[in-house]
Amino acid sequence: MHARCDNQGRPLGFVLTEGQVSDYKATGALMALPVPNLRAMLADRGMTATVSARIC
Repeated sequence: MHARCDNQGRPLGFVLTEGQVSDYKATGALMALPVPNLRAMLADRGMTATVSARIC
């Protein structure tokens, strides 16, 4: 399960993937969720620079 949260840590939405699936597979669906007043993005090291650049 992957979640997108606001700056207070409250979940805005979830994406379920199969077991043992890399986090970046859910990135597109999570980024498609509507987010009010987006000011920053936090991601863990598992995200490659190429994926991060496409999102931002």
